[in-house]
Amino acid sequence: MIGYKNKCGSHVGVVISFAIFVTFIIIIYTLASPNFRISSSEQFSVEYLETKLLENLSSEVLIITIDIENVIGTNCIEISNLLSDFDINRKIIVKNKEGILTPSVFTGSDSLQINRLDSGDDFFKIYASESFDELSEGSESCQSISEGSDFNFGSIKTENYFFESNFFDLMNSYSDYEVLKSDLNVPENSEFGFGLIYNNLSSVQIALKNVSKDIYIKEVPIQYIDSGGEISSGFLKIMVW
Repeated sequence: MIGYKNKCGSHVGVVISFAIFVTFIIIIYTLASPNFRISSSEQFSVEYLETKLLENLSSEVLIITIDIENVIGTNCIEISNLLSDFDINRKIIVKNKEGILTPSVFTGSDSLQINRLDSGDDFFKIYASESFDELSEGSESCQSISEGSDFNFGSIKTENYFFESNFFDLMNSYSDYEVLKSDLNVPENSEFGFGLIYNNLSSVQIALKNVSKDIYIKEVPIQYIDSGGEISSGFLKIMVW
């Protein structure tokens, strides 16, 4: 009977020791994790900044699909009246069905020439946005194609994309920190910074100003359009303190 009591006491001691150890680990994790340290004002600031930054860094993109029919033997095709039909300007890019950028130019005032990478390419997406560079003027003679007999417009939709070029524009504005802070209506008692994490996990961010305490960081999933017109997934990194 005495042996039994000793065994019971030993078991209870192990349980109590384990409970103390687990409690200690939880306390350390709580103290170390920024998610437990963030104040309500910081939480509000980061959520507000997420909205404002995405507004400033995103642009509308009109996406028009084109299906080519019975046009073979030539790489260069020309579509007339594209700008006037869709009320857009020359700030566009063109991609084939594989998502590869396809060389394109404008001729005259309103005709788009697409120089197909392969004469069999029969599907294209035209992306139009103020955040793209303007296409240059071309002079090559191309085969003019007509809607209805040679091609048809497919889906037409508008989406918002985060643009790498917008990010670098805003990054340059950070050099005049107080002006940018005022433009974004960031609360006076909050400081902020931001960065961009690319799909290959490399990153770029501004040099932070006025850091006087711990920084709370939030990474927001985005789809961004890079300088080459490629659409990739990444993260907008938001920092407040």
